[in-house]
Amino acid sequence: MKAGLSIAFENLRGKAGNVVVSGGRSGIVLKNRVTAKNPRTASQQTVRSYFAKAAGAWKNLDTAQATAWNAYAQTLTKVNPVSGAQYHPSGFNTFVALGVKFLQINPSGTIPANPPTSGFIGDSITITAAGGTGTLTFTATAANATGVKTEILLQQLPSKNRQPDPTKYRTKAFNNFSNLAHTYTATLAPGYWAAAYKFVNTATGQETPLQPLPVQQVTVALELVEPKTVRQKKAA
Repeated sequence: MKAGLSIAFENLRGKAGNVVVSGGRSGIVLKNRVTAKNPRTASQQTVRSYFAKAAGAWKNLDTAQATAWNAYAQTLTKVNPVSGAQYHPSGFNTFVALGVKFLQINPSGTIPANPPTSGFIGDSITITAAGGTGTLTFTATAANATGVKTEILLQQLPSKNRQPDPTKYRTKAFNNFSNLAHTYTATLAPGYWAAAYKFVNTATGQETPLQPLPVQQVTVALELVEPKTVRQKKAA
């Protein structure tokens, strides 16, 4: 356990028993000590590889490029979910976040070495979702604009009355609503699903805030079984 002392604790970090103490944007944080789960699904492994690739790309930037990213990050404002305080992200975190999103859409692409030159306000269309038998169908009011894709996110809920957790939406697809097809259908297990969407700039990785949709029920298909014919016994 390490501690920085003044009139009160300014810095306290380490482990003691079943408690972990660390520093955060909101000050000292105490959490239960748990063994972290390390799921290794194909999608999670892919995203981890994107993080590694983006972090490696940051190391290859020249000084001017890194300086430009640091300056760009200072123009962005984030909100701490714990304290509500506003802050500016680092250039590294901004580069990696946009780089990972860019690779999700362009897996074989090269992460832009320079920061975006303008903001991204998304698209003018709106999306709705409707549950069906084994499916959840998303419908757009029009096609996506050029250079924009719609990120579809989902979260399965334990019951219809459970409120969705904003941190537990997972990406299902990056869909391009075209002039020929204004719908996207996801095949899902029966249950209650919270859906949401974002708009993403395919060239820069910039994205809009999460837009939640009403919870929908996905039903199970019922198989009709014809009743068996009862044979009458022959009279003895």
